[in-house]
Amino acid sequence: MDKRIDRLFEVRMSKKYSCETMARKLKICKTHYWLLENGKRGLYYRQAYEIAKVFGTTPDQLFLEHFETLKNGN
Repeated sequence: MDKRIDRLFEVRMSKKYSCETMARKLKICKTHYWLLENGKRGLYYRQAYEIAKVFGTTPDQLFLEHFETLKNGN
């Protein structure tokens, strides 16, 4: 994995949340969140669910396009 999750970044910025704010809401450290968003750490479904919940959406709406792109090698 080493591909930033652009949609996650875009949604976070639209809400004007910092990485620190997201980390606090998810009860993880700021570095862990940054690594997730930047594709440097694997994302488990439970984490995807919790992140989507913060934004009032579903994991599919937030992450599906990203993971389909990775699957197709783009």
